[in-house]
Amino acid sequence: MNKFVFGILGALLGFAVAYAIPGPAGSVLLLGGIIVGAIIGVILASVLLAQSRGEDPREVVEEVVRQATTPDPGINERAVREGITKANQALRLTPEIDTEVLSAFEGLFDLVLEVVPKAMELSPSSEMTYDLEKLGKEFLPKTVRTYLSLSPGDRVTKRTDTLSQIQSLSETLTAAQSNLDNGMVQDFETQHGFMELKFAN
Repeated sequence: MNKFVFGILGALLGFAVAYAIPGPAGSVLLLGGIIVGAIIGVILASVLLAQSRGEDPREVVEEVVRQATTPDPGINERAVREGITKANQALRLTPEIDTEVLSAFEGLFDLVLEVVPKAMELSPSSEMTYDLEKLGKEFLPKTVRTYLSLSPGDRVTKRTDTLSQIQSLSETLTAAQSNLDNGMVQDFETQHGFMELKFAN
């Protein structure tokens, strides 16, 4: 079934419930009902795809709920979170995704979402923090889109390179997180330019 069908059905269900309530209350609930219904539809689609891959549907639901209930961040952090969330959803909604590649991407996403808020707090105007924001907002979503645009056969061919790239980024972010956690802000800031150095080609 098309991955958008559940989202559409959920949105229609939310619309129907809100529309049945007369007066201003129904109008207020209309948009909220559509949004909540669409989210429920996405969850259902993700669960079905997880089941088809032999994954635990409860873990999928927990991840979706965790992302949806995270406190609203500042505008830059919000943009990073939105980029990561959309990339993760695209991976999750892709049938026959390589589970090791999926797990590696999600581990990297978690690192980005942990490191970026710390970087914004401790080194808000540094070039390294800007690099991390760009990583979450632009580079990773683009990397995921490029990966998913490949045929299943090409994904297999590029599997090792994809995992190696993810591992390299994860190591860089782990080092950045360690520098921030240990108060070594200057060392953190000297990591600026890591994307150009690692992925110039």
